[in-house]
Amino acid sequence: MALPTSKYLAEIFIFLLFVISSVSRAEAAVTCPDKDPELENWNPGHDEENHIEIRNGKKLLLSSSATVHSIHITDGGKLVIKDDVQPIILRTRHILIENDGELHIGSEMCPYQSNVVIILYGRADDGSQPDPYFGQKYLGVSKGGTLEIHGKKKLSWTFLNKTLHPGGMEEGGYYFERSWGHRGVIVHVIDPKTGAVVHSDRFDTYRAKEESIRLAQYLGRVANGMILSVAVNDEGSRNLDDSARKAMTKLGSKHFLHLGFRHPWSFITVKGNPFSSVEDHIEYQGHKGSAVAKVFKLFKAENGEYFNVSSTSEWVQDVEWTEWFEKPDKVRSKDMEKLSDFKAAYPDKICRQPIDIQAMTLDGANLTTEVFYKSGHDYRFLCHGKDQTGEGCQNYRVRFLCGRSVKPKLTVTIDTNVNSTVLNLMDDVSSWKPGDRLVVASTDYSMYQAEEFQVLPCRACRPTQVKVAGKATYLHIGEVIDGVDMRAEVGLLSRNVVVMGEMEGRCYEYSSKLCSFFDFDTFGGHIKVGLWWHATHIEGLELKYMGQQTMGHYPIHFHMAGDVDEKGGYNPPTYVKDVSIHHTFSRCVTVHGSNGLL
Repeated sequence: MALPTSKYLAEIFIFLLFVISSVSRAEAAVTCPDKDPELENWNPGHDEENHIEIRNGKKLLLSSSATVHSIHITDGGKLVIKDDVQPIILRTRHILIENDGELHIGSEMCPYQSNVVIILYGRADDGSQPDPYFGQKYLGVSKGGTLEIHGKKKLSWTFLNKTLHPGGMEEGGYYFERSWGHRGVIVHVIDPKTGAVVHSDRFDTYRAKEESIRLAQYLGRVANGMILSVAVNDEGSRNLDDSARKAMTKLGSKHFLHLGFRHPWSFITVKGNPFSSVEDHIEYQGHKGSAVAKVFKLFKAENGEYFNVSSTSEWVQDVEWTEWFEKPDKVRSKDMEKLSDFKAAYPDKICRQPIDIQAMTLDGANLTTEVFYKSGHDYRFLCHGKDQTGEGCQNYRVRFLCGRSVKPKLTVTIDTNVNSTVLNLMDDVSSWKPGDRLVVASTDYSMYQAEEFQVLPCRACRPTQVKVAGKATYLHIGEVIDGVDMRAEVGLLSRNVVVMGEMEGRCYEYSSKLCSFFDFDTFGGHIKVGLWWHATHIEGLELKYMGQQTMGHYPIHFHMAGDVDEKGGYNPPTYVKDVSIHHTFSRCVTVHGSNGLL
């Protein structure tokens, strides 16, 4: 028996490759709608007067942005949005799909990977004739129509797994605070590679010269390249000798050499690089008021992330308002009121030297007070306002702002997320990418405490962490408390497939007295699915500026559709899942007279 020749084997191999390639293309056409070889490229350009009719079995592939008046897909027509292209923006007043018409953006087996935005435009009062059933600014599916929207697979939402504090630092941050009882010079040694504190110590240079010597020796042992944060709390100059002053001067300080009694002083430097130093110093103001010396410096860690070191040395004077006092009965001021009269009438209730004063009439009207004269711990003031004359203040009450004794305060902060926050979450959020937007739900009684954030790159984040821009304004609980799950939901707003309404800059009346309730445009777009369609499956879609303040026009609306699962002959069953609906103007999803929607 003769063996096959090399030429024969090569022909067999080429034939098999052709068969495999043909099968692969056929499978791709089935799973990825934009791979259908029967599709015709379609780029209509931008013309708001262009009424598009896709009918009679015509199959079009949209591969670039376009603006048209409207799109009607019917009688076997088909519109597919091309994938693997630059972002596509399609502006239209409405899209109607019926009578075996089809609109495809990806498929369940081949989710859409690029970015596409469908913008529904138009005003309610622009003179266009609304459809009797769908109205205006709609994506509508009617009898025999097919709507398939399948965006990228992404986790839709999860829970916080750690409480998010307002303005606070997250994982890896450091906060240090001291007041009375921690006198002297406090030093922090910080690793420039990570932003972590490797050592800290306190030197009571008020109490003993030995502490001053110990400080100089400590600074000498710190390795070059390490970050030093040094500050004074309370008092640190009384027994500060030349060795410590010179050691600090060598590091780059210009003020430590002249540090005086209870002077606030803060200093940050890199050991071995005195020109990197930042420093602040202020003289002590006594018990009269606050004084603060504050410095901060930005550093880049080994992993490329930035961290901020800040140090504050201060004397803090807390203040508070007294209760309200009515004008003493025995006082008969001819031109001005005297503080001493109030002190005599209300002993031990008013401080010796008030910082400020407020006055109002007995019926609650605010008055302006003007201090004309001070003498020691007394001063005279006059009220200006309705029914007040130049002969003293009439029918009024007054309160005073009093300052407590000052107290020392030292803080050191290392913020490893500069103007950003790391959220610790319950689930793997690797599908959330930089640029995506998310929302953290309120865990208070006010819905207005929900907060939006934008996702940032984070090489150091674990799969259950995400870095976002900015800091939280409100507290969001991330734990189970006394057996009650109080964790805030965290939802992903962004999707790569978007349907949105185009909005006006302000409210206009398209319904009775609408603008007495809203100061913004509420005439958004809407998706409406009617009776006896062929197939509707929506996933991975973002809806915004959708819904209208009129009956039956909601972001997504299944209207009197009956059974929409296998019972109604829909296989696979109709579904709406992994959809983000935000900044809308009426109910999110309305299921009216429709059963079995997943």
